[in-house]
Amino acid sequence: MARRSLTQLAVDRLRPPATGRLEYWDTHLSGFGLRISASGAKSWMVMYRLRGERKQRRQTLGSLAEIPSVADARARALKSLEAARLGIDLREAVGTNGEGIEGAPERGTLAAVAARFVREHADQHCRPSTAAEYRRIFDREIIPHWGALPAAKIAKRDVNALLDAKAQAYPLQANELRKHLRTFFRWAKDEELVDVDPTEGTRLRAKPIARDRVLSDVEIAWFWKACDELGWPFGRIAQLLLLTAQRRDEVAGMRWPELEPFDRRLWVIPAVRTKNGKAHEVHLCEPAARILAGLPRLGEIVFSSTGTTAPSGYSRAKSRLDRLMAGYAAVVSVADWTLHDLRRTATSGMARLGVAPHIVDKILNHSGGTIRGVAIIYNRHQYSQERKAALELWGTYIAKLVKPSVVTADRLSPVRGAAD
Repeated sequence: MARRSLTQLAVDRLRPPATGRLEYWDTHLSGFGLRISASGAKSWMVMYRLRGERKQRRQTLGSLAEIPSVADARARALKSLEAARLGIDLREAVGTNGEGIEGAPERGTLAAVAARFVREHADQHCRPSTAAEYRRIFDREIIPHWGALPAAKIAKRDVNALLDAKAQAYPLQANELRKHLRTFFRWAKDEELVDVDPTEGTRLRAKPIARDRVLSDVEIAWFWKACDELGWPFGRIAQLLLLTAQRRDEVAGMRWPELEPFDRRLWVIPAVRTKNGKAHEVHLCEPAARILAGLPRLGEIVFSSTGTTAPSGYSRAKSRLDRLMAGYAAVVSVADWTLHDLRRTATSGMARLGVAPHIVDKILNHSGGTIRGVAIIYNRHQYSQERKAALELWGTYIAKLVKPSVVTADRLSPVRGAAD
C-alpha cells in the first residue's frame, strides 16, 4: 500500500501505471486516497469502517476532473469518515434528488443529522473538548437507540424514556445528556431539519448538588506526597491544579508555547482552551515553575507521552491517589473528594490568607464574579500584579505545608468555600 503526501503538486505529477491501477493513500488523512488507472484516469476514494463493524467499506468520491482540488477532495473524505464514526454510510444516505442528506433533510436519520451537527456546529463553534464530548455522547448514548430513526420523528416521550433509563443508574449524567440533547435539537430546528424540539418541557432528573468539599491542610500534605509517588504525568497535573487553581483540562492540555519565554513564569491560556472563551494569564508561583522545569519535553503538549494528545485515564490515577492517601492517613479517614475540589481548595486557601475575592475571581477567570453590573463595563483592570502576589503567597503556603513534618493528624481543620 503506497503512502505519500497528497499535495496538489504531487497529485498533478503522478503518472499512470503501464497496466492495471495504482492506489496512493494520504499521509495526512488516514483512509483518504487517489486511484490511477492505466488509462490515466484519476479518482478520489475513501476507506472506512462503520461504527461497530469490522469490515472496511470503500467510497469513490469522484474523479480528478470532477474534484480538481485536493483540499476539496480531502474535505469530502473527512465528511464520510465522520459519518462512518456515527454509523452512517454516506453512499446510502442520499435522497431521491441526489443531493445527499443536506438536500433531503426530511428523509434524514438521526445519525445523519447528528453527523451534520458535529461537523457544522460542534467542530466550528465549540472547544475541541466540547466537540469531543458531543461525539462521545452521540456514539454511546444516542445513536445506539435512535440512529436509524428519522430525526423529525423523535418525540418528547422518546426523550423522556432515554433520560429515565439513564437516570436509574446515573441521575446527574442524565442531566448532562438532556443538556446536550437540547442543544442538538434546537440547532436542528433552527436548520429546519426537524419541526419541533422534543426536549422542550423535559425536566432535570436530579437536583444539582452544590459541592463545598475542600482538602484540609493535613489532607493537602497527604495529597502532595501521593502525587510525588504517582509521578508524571498525573501526579504533576494534580499538583499544578492545586497551585494554579485552573481547570483540569486547561492544565492537562497545557502547551509548551503557552509558557514561553519560560523565565517570565507566565502561562497564557488561549481563548480556545478556556471555558468562557477568553484568553487567560496565570502566574506560575515558584513551586509550579519548579515542577514544570523538571518535566520531559516530548512534544508540544506538556503532559502527553506522544507530544500530540492530552493524557487520559484520570479515573485510574485518581483511584490510586485515594489509595495512597488512605495509607498515609492510617486511622484518620480521607473523605470523598474530586480533582475539581482542588480548585475550590485553592480558592478557600487564598481567602484564608487574606486575598480579596475579586482577585481570586480574576485568578479563576470568572466572567463576572464579585465585580458586577456597571463595574464590569468600566473596570477593565486585570489586577495582574495582585494575582501574581496572591499565587506566590499560596505557593509559599503550600511549600511549607507539604514538608514531611506537616503530615500529622492533629492539623485536620477543613475550611469550606466555593468555586465552580
